Amino acid sequence: MKSYLYFLFILTAILSASCSTKELIPIKSSNKEIKTFSFKTLNINASIDSVQRNISATLPFRTDASLLAPTITISPKATISPASDIIQNFTKPVLYTVTAEDGSSQTFTVNISIKSSEKQITSFSFKTLNINASIDSIQRNITATLPSYSIDPSLLSPTITISPKATISPSSDIIQNFTKPVLYIVTAEDGSRQTFTVNIIAPPKSSKPISTLVSSNIVKLQWAKIDNVKSYKIYRNNLVVYEGSNLFFEDTGLNPETTYTYNLTLVNEFGESPKSEELIVKTLTATLVDVVDDKSYATYLPFTWLYYDRGKDEWLDSYQMTFESNSSKFNLVHYYNYNYYFNNRKYVIKDYSFKIEKDVIYIYDTDYKKFIKFIRIEKNSLDQFIAYSISETATSYRESLMGIFNKADYVEQNNAQVIKNSDFLDKMTGLWKEAENPNLYFPDKNIVYDFSENKNFFWKRYDTYDGSKKAEKYQYKIDAQSKFFTRSWGNSIDASWKSVDIKNGTSKNSLIVDGKQWYR
Repeated sequence: MKSYLYFLFILTAILSASCSTKELIPIKSSNKEIKTFSFKTLNINASIDSVQRNISATLPFRTDASLLAPTITISPKATISPASDIIQNFTKPVLYTVTAEDGSSQTFTVNISIKSSEKQITSFSFKTLNINASIDSIQRNITATLPSYSIDPSLLSPTITISPKATISPSSDIIQNFTKPVLYIVTAEDGSRQTFTVNIIAPPKSSKPISTLVSSNIVKLQWAKIDNVKSYKIYRNNLVVYEGSNLFFEDTGLNPETTYTYNLTLVNEFGESPKSEELIVKTLTATLVDVVDDKSYATYLPFTWLYYDRGKDEWLDSYQMTFESNSSKFNLVHYYNYNYYFNNRKYVIKDYSFKIEKDVIYIYDTDYKKFIKFIRIEKNSLDQFIAYSISETATSYRESLMGIFNKADYVEQNNAQVIKNSDFLDKMTGLWKEAENPNLYFPDKNIVYDFSENKNFFWKRYDTYDGSKKAEKYQYKIDAQSKFFTRSWGNSIDASWKSVDIKNGTSKNSLIVDGKQWYR
């Protein structure tokens, strides 16, 4: 038994001695990865593709890629070449070799790119119009000219190309209103940006004309000069009334108190422009002086003028025309009865717009919208004219006597102003009685002529055959030839002067007037 135990002891000692003289050999690592690749000063971490062994990073614009020192971490126990934090030239791919502990290696390709700062508009066009705009990259201005007035600049859609990796706002092929400058912002890849101003030059537009003078029958217009214009057109109520190169136009022969619309257009190599904004003008109320070619009518006519013709039996024809200095209209009253045997008197009252040219009164025909000839005037005196009615056709012209018109002038004057024969100046005062005529069947009685106011009128007072009392006012004048003229004061029908002889009677207190004896 002791021999067996001894044997085991000896065997254990031999084995222990054998183990202490021979060490164990460890297994070496084969890991050879690049874990991180960064540029700490730029705060940029590169992207690592371990399968393809590519490393890439994009650096800010203006980074000097030739002087970069990347910080690299790799697999434990591995080594890398070139080493971390060593400046390299990354303007081209750089190879990094990672060697594992076991001696194996793999190579990574590092590509560094710089973000683009390009932010140009390289083309700007309207393809449907076959128009390519001109681009000034320095001033960042883009211009194009439209070839026709038919193109609406407010509805254009440009096609735009820009620098690679850049973006633009507004986007290409989006409708814009180019009636005013449009701004386009181009943003580069690196975030920098610049703005381009786009001006689309449309054919020149006409501005609204302005009125420099408006009267009853004239409108004067003027407008601003436009470059590259051959001529201008003025439209009145949509009809061309002027075409030429002047910057002004005088529109004459217009109607008073009438509204007119005016537009201006331009004529150039593009054709005729659209009409400008409307100018609306209303002519003024015409005065008499505005509508007469002979200005003396402006003081001659402003009165009531009357023509009276009393025919046999009931026949009657009379006209009353009233003119006013502040109006281009006159009032016509026609009072007539063309039947001899019964009284059927009628009135026609109407206001007429008129004008006078070469002594002819034209009245405005509202049906035909034009002036037509009415009467021709011949002045007899300051208070009388002869009127000739006019009948005119396309092939004929005829005048016929209408009548003699007398001024219904009822302005009070002193008797010395109307008595031109001094023999009667002292006599046309006080009261005069008319001797009664016994041969009349129904005579007026107690006829008295009252001149006591010493004016250009007198009163005739009398008793009628039926006993009623009457008073009538008469205007009078006595010329140098002893003609005594009278007419009813205030009669709106008959303003004609009646002429009778007047002479001294047998005494200083008697007169013979129209064969009748007056006395006092």
